[in-house]
Amino acid sequence: MILLKGCGRCDGDIVMRGDIHGKYLQCLMCSRVKYIETMPEISARRTHTRRRLFKPTDFVAV
Repeated sequence: MILLKGCGRCDGDIVMRGDIHGKYLQCLMCSRVKYIETMPEISARRTHTRRRLFKPTDFVAV
């Protein structure tokens, strides 16, 4: 699968690939990688850890 101009960094084309670590999306121009997680792994991880929506570093004083 190829996504044309789908990269957020360089507007390059993105292709879906996979290896022993799982599936991932990779930009053909800048080589940016985004790993794709499957749904059972995400739901299992969320039951064991609590996530915060915002980190304290996300807020900037104006």
